[in-house]
Amino acid sequence: MEYLVVECGFSYAVVLDKEGRFLKIPNLGYDVGEVVDRVILQDALARRRDNKRHFTQWTAIAACLCVMILGCWGFWRSPAGTVRIRINPDVQMCVNHFNRIVGLEGMNEDGKMLIEDYRFYGKTVEIVSDDLSDRAMDMGFLSEGGQIMLAVDSKHEKWKADIEKTLVSELKEHFDNRVNVVVIPSESSEEPADISWTIVINPDDFIPAQ
Repeated sequence: MEYLVVECGFSYAVVLDKEGRFLKIPNLGYDVGEVVDRVILQDALARRRDNKRHFTQWTAIAACLCVMILGCWGFWRSPAGTVRIRINPDVQMCVNHFNRIVGLEGMNEDGKMLIEDYRFYGKTVEIVSDDLSDRAMDMGFLSEGGQIMLAVDSKHEKWKADIEKTLVSELKEHFDNRVNVVVIPSESSEEPADISWTIVINPDDFIPAQ
């Protein structure tokens, strides 16, 4: 379709089409009286600008979401500390800030045997401690009157104290006080072993299971 340029402004022009309509378009250097066969309408230009702006906005939002997801994923995987369970099998759990297990390692041959084929990832530290203790009992490593030693290590002292208290309480309840649970200083701790620091559940205080 051909258009006749009937008016020119600094940034716009007005053209007349064959249907008698006056259309406002961007001025691309037109002169009055010039006939052009193709024009860009203001509405179409505005839509293009809007689309471009929306695309830029959504791209920025998507980038922010990616950063947030990666940040959350990194925080999820970052350890808050470790919990080491020693029965005869020696196992170390890597625990994140949500008290979920993100790593598990057998520290000796019995420990490697204990965790073989065990799906631990994302489970709470309480569940994994119970499961591994049950496995140890099923495999003959632990029996009634036996001992479970826990060593918790973290630079976050409150987290460390909370995990110690939680696991002692959990294992006592789980086994109905039929095993001895001892919290010992971590090997990486710079503090010397101190009897006031060690938590020991006296077997003499146990209530026999009915």
